[in-house]
Amino acid sequence: MATITLEYDGRNSAIKKLIAEILNLGAKEKVEESPYDPEFVKKIKRGQEDIKNGKGIKINIEDLWK
Repeated sequence: MATITLEYDGRNSAIKKLIAEILNLGAKEKVEESPYDPEFVKKIKRGQEDIKNGKGIKINIEDLWK
């Protein structure tokens, strides 16, 4: 038995049809949940967006121990 890992956008109807066809051929689906707390993931993503939008402060590494 071989294992194939796919990452895809679940909103794409063509991908949904393809996955359904693969499952109809006898493949087994194994869905793994993220080991991270969803609230933690939201905070990290919000922080990344804030940085992209110019919100936040950049501190030089040399200045950390002053």
